[in-house]
Parts: sequence; C-alpha cells; structure tokens
Amino acid sequence: MAQKQSGFDLEAVRERARKAVAPLKSADDETSAPKDMLFSAKPTDARRNLPPPYLVYFLLHDLLGFRDLGQFEKLAYSLPVDLNGTAYLIEHRKFGLGVFAADPETQGADAAEIVRLVSKGVKAAQPYFDHLAQTAGDGSKLNVHNHSRELYKRFEYLRHLHQEKADEAERRKDEHHVTEHPSEDGEVRSWTHTSPAFELLREAQWLGISAVEAFFAWTEHVFIHIAILRGKCQTGQDVSQLAASEWAKKFKAWLAPLEVVRFVS
Repeated sequence: MAQKQSGFDLEAVRERARKAVAPLKSADDETSAPKDMLFSAKPTDARRNLPPPYLVYFLLHDLLGFRDLGQFEKLAYSLPVDLNGTAYLIEHRKFGLGVFAADPETQGADAAEIVRLVSKGVKAAQPYFDHLAQTAGDGSKLNVHNHSRELYKRFEYLRHLHQEKADEAERRKDEHHVTEHPSEDGEVRSWTHTSPAFELLREAQWLGISAVEAFFAWTEHVFIHIAILRGKCQTGQDVSQLAASEWAKKFKAWLAPLEVVRFVS
C-alpha cells in the first residue's frame, strides 16, 4: 500500500523516480567490475553536471535504496551503481561529487548517461525533497550555518570604500575642469564645467547605501543566531519565519528578556 502523509504519496514518487533513472540500478553480484575497482576507479569528466551531493544521496540511497559502502578517509559516501551490467561509482570525495569508472577514456559516454539519468531522477523526486524539507522544518534537528564573520567583513569593506571616496571628494572639492566646445567655424561658443568631487560624492553615496544594507544583513543574521541560542526559535519553521520577517522583529527576538529562574534553598 502506498504511504500517504498529508497528501504526499511516497510510493508513487518512488516509482516515478525509479522509472526516471532506469536502467541505472544499484550494483549487485551480477554487475561486471574489476576486483580492485573500489581503489582504482578514476574520475570522469561527467562529474561537472551532477546535481548537488545531498540530492543525489537522498534520491539514490534514501528514496531508491541504492547501497552505500560508507564513509572512508576523505570520502563522505560511495554508491556502486550498475548501468547495463557495468559497474561505476558515484562518490562524494574531498574535491566534490563525481562518477568514477575503471576506464574513463572508453566509458565517458556511459558516465555522461549516468549523470543524465540521475539528474532526471532528481527532478522526478522533487516532491520527496519538498516533503523532507517540510518534515525537517517542523522539527529542531537542523544545522544553522554561521556566516556572521563574512557578512561583517563585507560591511567593513563597503564602509571603508565609502570613506575613501568621501575623503577623496573632500580633498578635490576645489578642483574644477572646463572643456571648450568649438563650433564648425572654430569659434568657441560653449563650455562644460565638471567637478570630480561631484562624481566622487555620488559614488560615495552609492557605497554608503550598500554599506548600510550590508550592516542590516549582518545584524539580522546575528539576531537570528542569538534568538536560537536563547530558545526563541526552536524549530526550522520558527527560524524560517524569523528569517523572512522585518529587521525590527529580529531585533525584538534578540532583545526579548530572558526568563529568570530563582533557586531557593
């Protein structure tokens, strides 16, 4: 019987994904492969077009049940696959995800076909990924990445550029240029007056606006992390809703008073 949860039919999605990747399947005892392939397989050029590593793993291992040989040194996962009776490896190594073959030069076309089938399967399995995201969002087992350092560096960089432009404009405020525009008879009938300071101030203003936007992006990111640490956000949905809210709401979530617990002996 198909497993249905809130309108989500897992078995129907699984069947569509299985048809999408066919004839690709998990390698078995009947798959032809060199004895030392796990250690001698080489990367193919097809790796550049693979979907993100987590989607490939969710599709092949979690949804379709492809075997994972496990983690090794500098290896997150290794999925031995079978295409028309020949073994290949889909592995997430230190330098990224790839399709690995015994002879990349002669098996390049098959590797490209594996990438095409996997990409097709990822598209077919999109409802499954949406379901995973929704389920994870309702819980608290999530990783929230801290990018506050990079965001603050961006803010400082833009602020520095703004100040440089503003200072240069101040130094050149008395500098003016006049350009003459002679007519066809050679007589000068018009002039153009330009001031470098004017252009510099305009560029400084643009950079200043960018610096302010970078400041708010940095503080919003920090406020969300503080709200999580203080228990104001306990699920993925809480984090998502706070992230989509206005800056003022994020500020209030950070500033809200902590509950004080008194211990009486």
